[in-house]
Amino acid sequence: MDDNGPIILFDALCVLCSANAQFILRHDRHRRFRLASIQGEVGRELCRRHRIDPDDPIRSSSSTV
Repeated sequence: MDDNGPIILFDALCVLCSANAQFILRHDRHRRFRLASIQGEVGRELCRRHRIDPDDPIRSSSSTV
C-alpha cells in the first residue's frame, strides 16, 4: 500500500457509501487508495483540516472532497 496515496473519505453510516468503499477495496489491486470513514478519527481530522464539519459535510463544503 502507498502511504502517500489518495485517501477516500466515506460515510460509514450510509449503506451505499459503504458498498462503494467495499467495491474499491475489492478492485484496487495495486492498493493505490486508502479509505477513511468520516466518523473515524482519521476522517474527522481530515475534515477539520480542510474546514469541513465532519458531522455535516454537505452543508459545510462548497465542493466535493
